[in-house]
Amino acid sequence: MIRRVVGLTILLVGTVSTGACGTNAALSDGSQLIVVKMTNMTFEPATITVHVGDTATFRFVNSDTVPHEAVIGDAAYQARHAAMMNSMTTTSTIPAEHGRSRAASLHPGMNDPNAVTVAPGATGTIVYSFGKVTQLQIGCHEPGHYEAGMKAIIDVQA
Repeated sequence: MIRRVVGLTILLVGTVSTGACGTNAALSDGSQLIVVKMTNMTFEPATITVHVGDTATFRFVNSDTVPHEAVIGDAAYQARHAAMMNSMTTTSTIPAEHGRSRAASLHPGMNDPNAVTVAPGATGTIVYSFGKVTQLQIGCHEPGHYEAGMKAIIDVQA
């Protein structure tokens, strides 16, 4: 069973990255699984196609050595989240692996169901339902990441 699920996940990454749709497997909650890799200031795949009425479980896999976040929303939503991130002043020390710790910003968006922060080597999940034809983004608003191009497009079709 595990081997079959791993093979399915790899198939979904290939399917989503080509922009194809309709071949994603349904999870037990009825959503489709979309695996997105976070590395080198990119999201892979960079373009994802879904349909109105779809619910997708995005599994973000951080293959990088730094934390990343994934925020799903239109351009205005991305701008609001970026402004919130830029205005943060509260920090906390989070123990890190390898005996080092780092300062991590705490912000109101940490409870946002359309956003997830993913530590290096970890995974995070967002479940998102698509209600209308539009184009959304996945953005990382860790300092400098979005500006370096860390964003992906979600094309929502009829």
